Amino acid sequence: MTRSLERVIAFGSFALAALTACSSGKAAQQGFVPPPAQVGVVTVAPTSIAEPYEFVGQVEPYRRVEVRSRVDGIVTDRPFVEGSLVDKGQVLYKLDVVKYDAAYRSAVARLDNAKRTLARLEPLVPKHAVAQQDVDNARSDLESAQAAVDVAKKDLDDTVIRAEISGQVGRARLELGARVTGPGDLLTTIDELDPIYVSFHPSSQQLLAWQQDPQARALLAAASTIPGGEAHGSTAMSLAARDR
Repeated sequence: MTRSLERVIAFGSFALAALTACSSGKAAQQGFVPPPAQVGVVTVAPTSIAEPYEFVGQVEPYRRVEVRSRVDGIVTDRPFVEGSLVDKGQVLYKLDVVKYDAAYRSAVARLDNAKRTLARLEPLVPKHAVAQQDVDNARSDLESAQAAVDVAKKDLDDTVIRAEISGQVGRARLELGARVTGPGDLLTTIDELDPIYVSFHPSSQQLLAWQQDPQARALLAAASTIPGGEAHGSTAMSLAARDR
């Protein structure tokens, strides 16, 4: 009876272990089952996408004025700051005025003498005390003296060099103590920056591709009519094509 009971117990233990192992295997196999795949839904719709272009551009002022002196002389003052904005009529340079002031005063003296001479001769004509030719010569001398005064006054005024336009002044080419020999010496430049030009230079391949595209070709044709002169035609065309 004891051995039979032991055999029954042993068999039961073995069967229980086998069932446990089978249950563990099934649980392990069920644990490696992957989850359901995530599926995304995308709605396809036509749209327009901008096509950007990148070019090397050069910024140019709307207008550039070279500042030069009409007269010669030594620079005595340069009150402007390089790179600053200046107004029309603002003083940029001053030259030595000694020579031109003396010339102006001398011309004024000759003019006064010519006026006195003519005033003295004209009353003598009716009395036949002087010839009419002397009076005519005196009038000519008066006109010549007046012209000399005008020239001397202009030279004296030109010793103060002013800005002809408003804009950004450039680098000073001559400093204090330098001698200006006349219009051949560039003193500085003034750039008018409102508005400005931005010049682009697309390649020949890019221009050919634009010409083959109907939309780009229409933009190029419209851009070629933008005011600004022939020199800026390529600028307008490239800007219009970029913004297509």
